[in-house]
Amino acid sequence: MTIRRIDMDDLFEALERMIEGLQNDFEQSFKGFENFNNESKPLVYGFTMTVDPNGEPVIKTFGDKEIKTGFREPVYDQFVKTDTDELIVTIEMPGINKEDIELNVTEGSLGVTTNAERKYRTQIDLKVPVDPESAKAAYRNGILSVTLRVKGKSNKGIKISVE
Repeated sequence: MTIRRIDMDDLFEALERMIEGLQNDFEQSFKGFENFNNESKPLVYGFTMTVDPNGEPVIKTFGDKEIKTGFREPVYDQFVKTDTDELIVTIEMPGINKEDIELNVTEGSLGVTTNAERKYRTQIDLKVPVDPESAKAAYRNGILSVTLRVKGKSNKGIKISVE
């Protein structure tokens, strides 16, 4: 077995050439983003992953999906409160005023659009059918919370006679 001696100068020169090559490749890859939309706003894109009741993964994407139209898709989640028979949808939309939010709800979906400098748009398929007339919304600290009564459910009890 022979032991090969490595010259440290050669090793560092090779590393330096490799780093310079990577840096050039990186700069070339992002050259097209320099004048993106003639504005210097950040690009945002990501995903959330949850598990549905059947144990299947549910992956939702968010961010600047519609770059050409200038809209972002906000992060959102839905929770069913069984004690009050309500569906609560929370939506993260920082950087806007509540006056800029436009909501449209049907029995099976919730549409959200904003008309501000920072634009958001999404159409959410609701987990359960809801009563659109029961919708209440509050916007605080960049979080929109929409509360909807689950359709066909009521907190009013009825008297049952025993025969």
